[in-house]
Amino acid sequence: MIKALLFDLDGTLLDLDENEFVRAYTQQLALHMEPHFAPERFGRALMSGVQAMTQNLDAARSLKTVFGERFYAQLGTSEVEQSAELRRFYSQCFPALRTHSRALPAARTVMQWAQQAGLEVAIATNPLFPHTAVSQRLEWAGVSEAEFPYRLVTSYECAHFAKPTAEYWAEVLAVLGRRPAEVLVIGNDYALDIAPALQLGATAYWVAPPAQALPHGGLAPAGQGSLADFLVWVRTAGRLDAIPPAKLDPAALLPCLRAAPAALQAALCVLPVAQWAERGDPHEWSPLEILCHLRDTEIEVVLPQQAQVLEELNPFIVREDMTQWVLERAYNSSDPEETMHAYMAARQSTYARLQVLAAADWQRPARHTVFGPTRLCELVSIAVEHDRAHVSQVRSTVNAILERHGGVSELADERDLGSRG
Repeated sequence: MIKALLFDLDGTLLDLDENEFVRAYTQQLALHMEPHFAPERFGRALMSGVQAMTQNLDAARSLKTVFGERFYAQLGTSEVEQSAELRRFYSQCFPALRTHSRALPAARTVMQWAQQAGLEVAIATNPLFPHTAVSQRLEWAGVSEAEFPYRLVTSYECAHFAKPTAEYWAEVLAVLGRRPAEVLVIGNDYALDIAPALQLGATAYWVAPPAQALPHGGLAPAGQGSLADFLVWVRTAGRLDAIPPAKLDPAALLPCLRAAPAALQAALCVLPVAQWAERGDPHEWSPLEILCHLRDTEIEVVLPQQAQVLEELNPFIVREDMTQWVLERAYNSSDPEETMHAYMAARQSTYARLQVLAAADWQRPARHTVFGPTRLCELVSIAVEHDRAHVSQVRSTVNAILERHGGVSELADERDLGSRG
């Protein structure tokens, strides 16, 4: 059953020619910074930074970090030196770019319907801009954050991957704590929105003329038409009840394995490291204990199980009893940064092993003490579900800790939280 709607922004909720808008944006920003940098040099650095974001697949680095490392280095400056000037641009100059867009009446109608229907809504725009630039465009579209309680608005502060990677959509799912079968992606760009969503096993609606042909070899979305057509389509009886079959192939599972650590970092980044050992509830694990559990599960369960399946013929896998590790290993006394590094390194080892496997290897059989007869692809799917459960647990625990201390941490404002609630 569909529980969350993931909307693209430009070209979907807001009528905007992206090429024209990006050209005007680049020119205006370069002009604003001209007293400090030659426009040509500034433009090259800006495009280089954007390219670095679109190519990033490192779950440990946000797109803001990736952009800054390339952009400021090429200009021979730093974020600290330019932050005030850039804030002035987005507050004083960026609003004038509104003339390059047009509000779509259907956008507001769709959002009002979704709100009344009790559905979660996320704005899944390509996160190549800072949050303020996304927030302003939502206002131009008539669907501002002030009016609609979006669970997530992706921007370069909180995202680690960009479109068209499936990792971008996998991170959105991980942040929301949703399975592919629980979301409906609505977007106007087949390559950026529809194809990667379908790759993960999500349902998708393509905002495109009904007669527009699919790209060669492209999978058909569940629906196709204008945004106004979408509202008619989605209201059809049973439309949100359909459950697409879970995909157990590498193209669907590998992006989820890569995205989970990114979503975990997004959940933890707002909490001072000194508070990672706190518990939101006396009977629940602390964020640090959850992180240690994920690290040890990856190193001592996931990696050895996969090796056993790949090296033995239909092996018998005994499930480890990990319930006592949290006390026996004194997880809350662990070093948070070392633990995170070890977890990320172990997950990278998992990914590196799996990404080179042949299709037949993913179907190798095994017998499990809990799951019975199984296959490698199903064991990987179980690992993905394990990630999803604990990332959601971390987010809930962090929120409880912050609430006890009076709200949002001074480390981040709401745009860095990844999601609300």
